[in-house]
Amino acid sequence: MNRRLLGRAHGGVATQSGLEDGVLSLDRGCGILSPWMGGQMASAKTICGVAGRRAAFALGLLVGATGAAAPGGAQTIGRVDMVEVWAEGTPPGSARRPVYAHDGVVSHERLETGKSSAIHITLQDQTELRIGAGSNIVLDEFVFDPNAGTGRLVATVSRGIGRFVTGRIKGDAFQVRTPTATMGIRGTDFSVWVGPNGETTIWVNEGRVEVRPNDGAAAAIVETGETVATPGGGGGVLRNAVRPPPDPGLRHRLEIQR
Repeated sequence: MNRRLLGRAHGGVATQSGLEDGVLSLDRGCGILSPWMGGQMASAKTICGVAGRRAAFALGLLVGATGAAAPGGAQTIGRVDMVEVWAEGTPPGSARRPVYAHDGVVSHERLETGKSSAIHITLQDQTELRIGAGSNIVLDEFVFDPNAGTGRLVATVSRGIGRFVTGRIKGDAFQVRTPTATMGIRGTDFSVWVGPNGETTIWVNEGRVEVRPNDGAAAAIVETGETVATPGGGGGVLRNAVRPPPDPGLRHRLEIQR
């Protein structure tokens, strides 16, 4: 059975508006929600309050088969936890496709979001990637050995915003690239904004990030609470940068789904 959960932008409270070909349509009051939260089935109250009871019941039917579906039989490296409004993915060698909650993602896949949109992904090493509105991010490389707890993760943010909450892969094995900088991740929770000219702003919510500007200037260590920027025209790492306005899509999915 099709496990895709769709949202319609009509405003108002969430109601079950149809179940056709295994696809449940919900009004925009719920957005597009993941049927799974922390390994548990979401309660009706968690989804949309009392109005979501029928939706929660239908979700039990939709989930049916377990396991994330990967496009074209490729190796899955993670799972989509939540999509707000809409998102698309372009796996290597495949056409662009809509992405839905509980779908699988693969290495080298490009993920894109539209206006007022967001997508949350959990990778196999438990790294969380929250992609905000108007973004374009590629999962360039992902290798993980669960027995040894080692691997490598490289992602490129070419436009928009991404929040990374690290899992088991850390250090130089975890890199985030933008048009103006490369970041080595010491952990644990940080956000990256990339503007139209490639200017990159990095804010560390928790942990430490090493920022290496692409213009050849000296690298900088960014500590918890600090915000830095690497301008599109060069100039190294600028300290005490202005943090861009928060993107609602970067909050934890349980907050978004209230």
